[in-house]
Amino acid sequence: MIRVIRGELKDHENCETRLRTTESCTFNPKCTLIQSLTRYSPPDASLWTGRPSNEHEYLHEMVECIDLRLPAMRQQVGKYKEESNELENCFVILGYCCDAGVLRNQGRPGAFYGPQAIRKQLAKRANHLHEYKGLVDGGDIICEDDNLEETQAQMSALIEFVLKQGGTPIVLGGGHDLAYAHGKAVYAWKDGYDVEDDIAILNVDAHLDLRDLVDGKGHSGSPFYQLFKDGADRYFDYFCFGLQPMSNPPSLMKRMIDEVNGVYITAADAAKDLADPADSTFTRWLTDGNKLVYLTIDLDAIASAYAPGVSAPSAMGLDVATVRKLISLLRMRYAPISIDIVEHNPKYDQDGRTAQLAAGLICDLIYRDMADPDTSF
Repeated sequence: MIRVIRGELKDHENCETRLRTTESCTFNPKCTLIQSLTRYSPPDASLWTGRPSNEHEYLHEMVECIDLRLPAMRQQVGKYKEESNELENCFVILGYCCDAGVLRNQGRPGAFYGPQAIRKQLAKRANHLHEYKGLVDGGDIICEDDNLEETQAQMSALIEFVLKQGGTPIVLGGGHDLAYAHGKAVYAWKDGYDVEDDIAILNVDAHLDLRDLVDGKGHSGSPFYQLFKDGADRYFDYFCFGLQPMSNPPSLMKRMIDEVNGVYITAADAAKDLADPADSTFTRWLTDGNKLVYLTIDLDAIASAYAPGVSAPSAMGLDVATVRKLISLLRMRYAPISIDIVEHNPKYDQDGRTAQLAAGLICDLIYRDMADPDTSF
């Protein structure tokens, strides 16, 4: 059973009023001024092509490409619900075209082009969405310089806007520094609602991404430590699935356990842990209290045989079946409130294999529930 949590805005705040504010675009949780996002690029409809049909049987025939800065967008998505002022029941694709954080973390650039490559593959997929679900491409935030901080601020504002309009963001990276912007948006969204449940971060990743800042600046290896340090007054619920100890020094492993109080499963133990959902570290974490799950998938967690086109390939990563099992178990308990898939680097891909994988995982997350009935817990 999928559990969806909704809340009411505190103090009857109105999104329209907030959009008319003159506040600057920062990580201020009260700022959703997306009309002034200087790094925003409207969606490119030419990316959504594929086999034609007569009954919208493919996602490229379902998607609506909408400039989210325009007030008219509320009418454009209105066909998905009786009222036309929200993105409720819509999955909203956003792009984070940014290599700056990867470069700061000494990674190989190219993830800037990941969102476009994934969109092209997603467009070709058959349409198994619920009849009441919509699919929107809401455009990109683009970083063509080293100003990662401003890029993250604008990405965060865009994600928060989608959440406040009732949509489910699916953000395509780009480096994993996206997670800092994404996490800030999710926490800001929750802070504006009367919802008691805590944000829980599920990170499918070979790396903990708990590194210190470099020269006082964040990067693709630091987003979750930044979120942790920013939220000293809140409960930080963090699970890393697919960890590679050989890629994480002892100091970070110690930080994960002793300071962050997080939970992890190594890539070597992942399949075994999910084999019996009734007695699994992952499902114990998942069922411990009520959670608002932010799911982030770093494609470098998956073995390079399946995902060669990533920023930091892993020959000994997860197999695809294990990641799909994880998604199935997650969906049986919660519908993630927000999702991202990061670190796809088309420059190193082979026959579009990694982009196809990313598109397939998105389909596992948005299609009608096709979970294996034998995996209930």
